[in-house]
Amino acid sequence: MTVSKKKIVTTGDNNIPVEEENESHSNSMLTDVQPCCSRKSNVIDTNTSLTDTRDKNESCSDTDVTDLGNLISGPMQPLLKAYPVTQFSKQNRAFSATYFKKFDWLEYSVKNNAIYCFACRNFISNSANNDDTFVTIGFSNWKKLCGSRGIQKSKQSKLEAHASTKSHITCAAKWSAFKSSKVTGSVISQISSANKNLIVQNRIYIKTIIDIVLYLSRQGMAFRGHNENISSINQGNFKEACRLFAKYNPEFSLIHAKTTNYTSWYIQNDIGEICSKNVRDVIVNEIKESNMYAIMCDEARCFKEEQLAFCVRYPKGLTVNERFLGFIDVSKSQKAEALASKIFEFIDSLNLNSIPIVAQSYDGAAVMSGCKNGLQTKIRQKHPEAIYVHCMAHKLNLVVVDTCILATLQKGPFIIYLFILHQVLVVINVLSNQLQQKSATLGNTATTVVGVIKAFEQKRCGEEFTKLWLEIQSFANKHSISLVIPSQGSKRKKTVPNSFENFYLTTTSSFESAANVNDANCSVEEFWLINGYYVVLDSLILNMNDRFSAESLKLAVSVDQLFKMNFENSMNFFDHFMRLTGSCKKSLEAEMTVAKSCLLAKNVNFDITDVIELISPSVYPNLYKYLQLATTIPISSATCERSFSDMRRVKTWLRSTMDQTRFSTLSILHIERDLSNNINTEDILNVFAEKERRILLK
Repeated sequence: MTVSKKKIVTTGDNNIPVEEENESHSNSMLTDVQPCCSRKSNVIDTNTSLTDTRDKNESCSDTDVTDLGNLISGPMQPLLKAYPVTQFSKQNRAFSATYFKKFDWLEYSVKNNAIYCFACRNFISNSANNDDTFVTIGFSNWKKLCGSRGIQKSKQSKLEAHASTKSHITCAAKWSAFKSSKVTGSVISQISSANKNLIVQNRIYIKTIIDIVLYLSRQGMAFRGHNENISSINQGNFKEACRLFAKYNPEFSLIHAKTTNYTSWYIQNDIGEICSKNVRDVIVNEIKESNMYAIMCDEARCFKEEQLAFCVRYPKGLTVNERFLGFIDVSKSQKAEALASKIFEFIDSLNLNSIPIVAQSYDGAAVMSGCKNGLQTKIRQKHPEAIYVHCMAHKLNLVVVDTCILATLQKGPFIIYLFILHQVLVVINVLSNQLQQKSATLGNTATTVVGVIKAFEQKRCGEEFTKLWLEIQSFANKHSISLVIPSQGSKRKKTVPNSFENFYLTTTSSFESAANVNDANCSVEEFWLINGYYVVLDSLILNMNDRFSAESLKLAVSVDQLFKMNFENSMNFFDHFMRLTGSCKKSLEAEMTVAKSCLLAKNVNFDITDVIELISPSVYPNLYKYLQLATTIPISSATCERSFSDMRRVKTWLRSTMDQTRFSTLSILHIERDLSNNINTEDILNVFAEKERRILLK
């Protein structure tokens, strides 16, 4: 027998390459692939009965088939040049690869010379009532594989019959879904992916709402309109901003068009409160880190309501911060007891009741500054070290008011007093700017106060007025204004009282002015020198010395000496806070001595900047703590006054019915712009999503 051997390799999407030996047809066939049944030849004996043949061929498969496909590879459909032949009666039958095209679920086992259903084999359920022929046994009765069956030729072929069974249709559907899931993902993964996309879209939408709330709050703009209906031509700033975003953002527009679009006043308040709490938490955490703070309060009327501005001052390292924390409604009572109760209640709400208050600053009203029953006394009952500082800005304001009143009461051309007050206010403006600085300390402010008083004393001389008089004359000539001595009428001449005979007067008195007026030889310049210039400066110097007395500046001078590293002259300050700090005087003196030596070696005329640069908490722990205390003591309540300016922008007469919580919320976001600008909307959204919401956010 002549055998022609040839290796054939074919490939395809669902076809596995198989190496096969082809030989000429004869009574026997040699092949490298042996069927699983033990037989000497691929030719079946024709004398075997049909029943025996069917049983023999349909059961000749091993249950453990290793050369079939899996879910990754798909159906195993090898393309052979010739498939093993089986004899049925007088005919030789074999499997044909053309069935692969008609039945994509069909797969062929070279090892068993049998076909299987890939869909049923991999996706059949245990409870399914299915024929095991195409699942585990394998089908190899090629006579029944195709063509019509029966006398009427109306019966389906074996493959067609199997394809129409309910079990196969179910498995085929599962297989199709599995193949689709390889591209689009499984149902669970698709649901999960859709859910994630929905959450992302919702979070972007709410973050946009948060940004709109923050923008309007920072700008101090109104949120709501008079009529917020859909038909309104002006729904208010908030809803109009949402409509603007929806116009240019399709994803935002889809959610905004829904009935529940999270633009109600309740959501506005909720988001605003979360944002304001975020700002307050930043301030409170910094206070807790420093473990000390000072309070500054002032009161103002706002649309039939009495609002108390509550501000704090605290150190961050050796730099100082002044922050606004909110407005407190004190309309019911402005007595010291009621004010103290409101302040302590507000402090408790911020969880700052365990942090010591080291200083307090208010105006000079009796209800605030009273040493018996004033607010400062009520505060010191709980915080004994909370030293009271009368707001120096208010003091300076009273000095200026008294001086201006004195000038307006005098007779004569207004232009003269205008020039005099201009020269005075230019000097006072230096102190005013100092008092408005948030970083100003008690020590350098006291130095500025003393310097301003000395500047006025130096200006109280004839030479300075002569320069000023030349400016007055130039202005009067330019505008045709006559400078004359005002008529005093016929009055009784004033004489020096007997009680002043043994005293030297350093200021101008009324009888001296009267004498100069009646003096015929007195020039216009001399008259206004004595009766105008000296009167204004004397009043100013007296008021400055009275309101900024050495006693009132005693603590300020002590703080100034601390920054100069003078231990002995700083004892007043040390003694006041010794119990709070628990420091040892000997250790403190040693630290100051070493620090002063280091500062002098670097710069003989060292200042506060050099001190802050040198002192560290690890090397100078006691001195560092006292420097923090020194910078914490406020010099004025100017921050409270600034908050009142912002209050007028936030709560206008069109917004006078605003709720107190909303008012305080919007105020802190507007006033503390440097903190509200740095708010992370993702953090706000996470807090917002903690409550149960209709919109899916996590």
